Amino acid sequence: MQLRTPKRYTAKGSRRPLLNLHWLWLYILVPILLIPAVLVWDNRQSIGDNVSQWLNKHVLVAPLPTPTPAPTLTGDASAALAEAFKGGHVNKAVNILETLSDQNPNAAGFPALAAQFEALRSYGSDKAKLDEASQMATRAINADPEAYDGWLSKAIALDYSGQPQRSLPYALHARDFDDKNPMIIAVMGEIYHDLNQDDQAKKLLTDAIAKAQAATPVYRAALAHAYYVQAEILDASNAAGADVIKMLEKAWATAISDPPDPSIPSGYIAQYLSAYYLNIGQPNQAIQLLTAAVARDADDPILQLALGNAYLNQGDANKARTYISTCHDLAPQEPKCLRALAQLYFGEQNYQQAADSIQQVIGQGSQKSSDYYLAGLSYGYLNECAKAVTVLQQGLPFVDPSDSKSLSKFSDALQGCGAAAINLTTLAATDSAPVATLTPTPKKR
Repeated sequence: MQLRTPKRYTAKGSRRPLLNLHWLWLYILVPILLIPAVLVWDNRQSIGDNVSQWLNKHVLVAPLPTPTPAPTLTGDASAALAEAFKGGHVNKAVNILETLSDQNPNAAGFPALAAQFEALRSYGSDKAKLDEASQMATRAINADPEAYDGWLSKAIALDYSGQPQRSLPYALHARDFDDKNPMIIAVMGEIYHDLNQDDQAKKLLTDAIAKAQAATPVYRAALAHAYYVQAEILDASNAAGADVIKMLEKAWATAISDPPDPSIPSGYIAQYLSAYYLNIGQPNQAIQLLTAAVARDADDPILQLALGNAYLNQGDANKARTYISTCHDLAPQEPKCLRALAQLYFGEQNYQQAADSIQQVIGQGSQKSSDYYLAGLSYGYLNECAKAVTVLQQGLPFVDPSDSKSLSKFSDALQGCGAAAINLTTLAATDSAPVATLTPTPKKR
């Protein structure tokens, strides 16, 4: 059963009063509350500002933290960096990037760019530059582990150090942060090529080229590098030289196209292409190319050396000396520069300086038999046969036993100083023949 509240009835004919004094309090309170509320609403903007100022003054003693903006180049630093690149002073540009990294310890971009320049200018053989590149890349990673820059530059440094297996995880991690970046994809293609997985490398490079071309503006550094790696793959597959040259020419043209951007690394492309020009007997094209490359990076000793060799190939020993000497001035301990200088001295019959220069290369642990042969001949012409015989015997283990021509030259040089001749038949026929302990030749040029 549901109980209901009974209705109230009034006597028949009665009337309720117009105002019920029982609710008098409500009639009085409503206007008291409503009028101030309307006034507050109408003046809400000015009241809000006054309240905010009071809170900041009396309550919010410490200001609220704001995000730290990413560091950017100041006007002076930006101008100095641009001027360094424009003038072809890449070493100075790298130093500026390192200084900016010191001043902005949370910025990955500065040390990462420095690392990439050092790695690409190492040509896979300059250990000092490779070590510097690796250190700067690690610094970039520590500066901002969530940015791709440091991981990518570390991958490049390791790959150019001949460690593609170690470099791959860094490239993959860089891709985790930006999977559409064409430079990351191009570098991954290069790493897979160095791991002898050219099918995968070609797919990646095709993708990198498409993405670089589709970018606004075109991502020229990535596009040029992708063409360069494609040339490497063609070269490794014994493709026609003309095909390799065509791809390298595309890489070079992309790097130097308008609008001018001297901050795009290009020397490694020019050095590779010039070697092909010399191989097909076109020293003039090599000289023209390398002259432009040197203007973009006058601090690169290998470009200076390549230009000197191009002039030698053309038959101009005087100009060759200028650039080879500059190579030595820029990198006094670089074996390639010392070797070229020694050959110049030998050709001028300056045997003492030839011997002194090539001996520095030997002292660095050279495993090239030609270095020891040049030193032996130089000492022989100086009538220092004791030194000649010693250095020739040191170099003999680095001669390929099947290279009868080189063995014969060593034998003649030893005989010229009264030493016993090499038994070429025995060397070629027995397992006891000296075998060179060679290190793999770096893939990069």
